Amino acid sequence: MDYVQTHLDHNLSREVLAARFKISAVHLNRLFLQTEGVSVMRYVTLQRINAAKTMLSKGNESIEDIAHFVGFANGSSFGTVFRRCTGKSPRAFRKEAEENTSK
Repeated sequence: MDYVQTHLDHNLSREVLAARFKISAVHLNRLFLQTEGVSVMRYVTLQRINAAKTMLSKGNESIEDIAHFVGFANGSSFGTVFRRCTGKSPRAFRKEAEENTSK
């Protein structure tokens, strides 16, 4: 789990992670389902979105830079996944965080 959090900007496919830990991709997925309650890829996505939420609420980096930092190929794919996970666009999330901070 620590490996995922410290390597968000790397290719973290199920196969890459399985090879890193020298287990099969199926076994890795089974372990994640048992311990985290989600598939390995869902876990990676959630970690990326959580890191992005922190960056959006505390920093001034561009959304495109944040997308790359947390492992997305571009801002468009990041925005799609972010909206699916949070119900808001990255820009709307940042604006809401700024408004809550200024209160």
